[in-house]
Amino acid sequence: MSHELNDAFAEFFAAVDARLEAGAKIYGNRSFSRAPAELIREIRDECRDVAAYAFILDCRLAALEAAAESLSRAPLVVVRESPGDGNGAA
Repeated sequence: MSHELNDAFAEFFAAVDARLEAGAKIYGNRSFSRAPAELIREIRDECRDVAAYAFILDCRLAALEAAAESLSRAPLVVVRESPGDGNGAA
């Protein structure tokens, strides 16, 4: 694994660990004694949440894609800075 992936994994693991710690403080370590079926329902609910967030992001990405396509059809305008003011105003 590359250094960047190692860093990303370490960051991901630290976030997971922080979530487990926060859950243990709020709920105790009851998850380890809950019935497997309860945990499965919890996982399924979380998967639905992830799917819902993905749908929301997909809608937003579709709008960004449409905007990008619109920009690609617009004529290209090149603005050059004028030598004294640095802001392009003439």
